Amino acid sequence: MNVLVGIDSSPQRADAVALGCALARALGGDLHVAHVLPSAGKARIYGSDLAGALVEAGEEILDGARSSVPEGLTVHEHLVHDDSPARALHDVAAANGIEVLVLGSSHRGRIGRALLGGTAERVAQGSPCAVAVAPKGYAADHELSAVGVAYDSGPESREALRWAGDAAVALGGALTVLTVAEPLNVGLYPSAEVMLREDMQASLESAAQRVLDEGVNQAPPAAKARGELLHGSPSKTLAAAAEDLDLLVLGSRGYGPIGAVLLGSVSQGLMRDAPCPVVVLPRATDAS
Repeated sequence: MNVLVGIDSSPQRADAVALGCALARALGGDLHVAHVLPSAGKARIYGSDLAGALVEAGEEILDGARSSVPEGLTVHEHLVHDDSPARALHDVAAANGIEVLVLGSSHRGRIGRALLGGTAERVAQGSPCAVAVAPKGYAADHELSAVGVAYDSGPESREALRWAGDAAVALGGALTVLTVAEPLNVGLYPSAEVMLREDMQASLESAAQRVLDEGVNQAPPAAKARGELLHGSPSKTLAAAAEDLDLLVLGSRGYGPIGAVLLGSVSQGLMRDAPCPVVVLPRATDAS
């Protein structure tokens, strides 16, 4: 599974490289590291001296990333010119058979939390491959063993379950299937009797439990899957559950172009608040 790490000059690039190395080593692929410079046309506006300095700085950033890669991983470096970092990284991913694109968090984020900045969010949105975000400070203390997946039985979550199950097996870890039972919005039923609302809530909980059991049963046996039924807001409850995880896997939102990462409110919230790396997969090819 080839992994691409997009890096800039920020200190958070070390977190992204650490996560990229861990994924490539565990999942058995090459590591690609890319840094994006302004296009040649814009570089000419800067003048030859500044353009040359930018290239030298970019090469130093890539060399620094390579020096932190453990032995045994094959590393490919990409220094590309484009005024759109998102487009450049998408092109590198498509041209090199990349399955996971890794990004670092925003410098504004709290230590131990994933937080996308504006550029990184544009890179994530529409990516042709899965996107992983490394929490701030991940390089100092990281491990990949306990894998979690958000599951709601939709096509995107089924693909996420498959990916997370394979990852848990490859990592020699265990898989936790997470299903959220959201509370009934009683505002939709202002005239309903209390008992009716309680019956409806019980039905929702039973349905969520059936979905969770389905996910656990569909996970590969070697993943040692267990289920956990959560209650409340999906973003908040999944973020809280991620405290015990090393990796949280999500599907894209359920509408939009096939084969592209599509961030919905839940995935965006988790990329801001999750205490572990978050992987968001492209929209499933069997989605309808």
